Amino acid sequence: MHLRDDKFLISCAARSGSTMLCTLIGSHPQVLCHHEVFAQGGPATVFGAYARRRKTDPGFERRLRDYRDREPKTFLYDIVFNPQGRRCVGFKLKTDEVFLPAYKTVREAVAADTDIRVIHLIRRNLIDQYVSHRVVEKTGVLFLRRKEERPRVAPFTVDIEHFLAFIDDVKGRQRAASRLYGRHRNFTIAYEDIVAPGSTSLDDLQAFLEIDNRPLASNTNKILKNNRQLVLNLAEVEAVWAEHGHDLHESRPVGHGASEIR
Repeated sequence: MHLRDDKFLISCAARSGSTMLCTLIGSHPQVLCHHEVFAQGGPATVFGAYARRRKTDPGFERRLRDYRDREPKTFLYDIVFNPQGRRCVGFKLKTDEVFLPAYKTVREAVAADTDIRVIHLIRRNLIDQYVSHRVVEKTGVLFLRRKEERPRVAPFTVDIEHFLAFIDDVKGRQRAASRLYGRHRNFTIAYEDIVAPGSTSLDDLQAFLEIDNRPLASNTNKILKNNRQLVLNLAEVEAVWAEHGHDLHESRPVGHGASEIR
């Protein structure tokens, strides 16, 4: 397991754009990118041949989930890291989950296997990330595919103490993830750079994964075009953020782009 050079992991917090990044990477013909494979109580969202088997075999999903829950480390290398003929294969593991007791076996396995390349996905604008969480709470919508109708959300007031606690939690888990994967090859990519016109961040990411450079595409869409329009006390949120000395560009794990790949 430690002699392969085709494995990667997306480490991210919730509402950082990870579904979009997974679909972008997964659109590359040399890559197989699974989503939340180890989500407790959820399906094992592995793709490729396993997704096709799920459609034709009614009991396959249950057997797949039982295997994952019974032997998570074996499942990781046998199923998740099966490249199925691709140049590289990976999945996402959220910082919201990886440090929980239920993820101990998976956490120790990925931390020990330094052949796994780690992509740290961050969202620099943590105000938008917080508002995105609140939108999910209100709508239950996690992501939108192209042409799906956006939900209606009534404007709301942000609880300042709750917002600051959220920010401290996200940043703390990012620092912990940097320590956990400190011996791996690390690459950081920001949501804002992915969506910025003319950005080369996806080119740098493909260089990090050592795959051919090509345009990448996603079938997902933002739930709302402008989250900040929902915040009735936005000026207060921004003022408190500034008063506490936080910088919207501060949350950066190890490695800040292709120039710092190691």
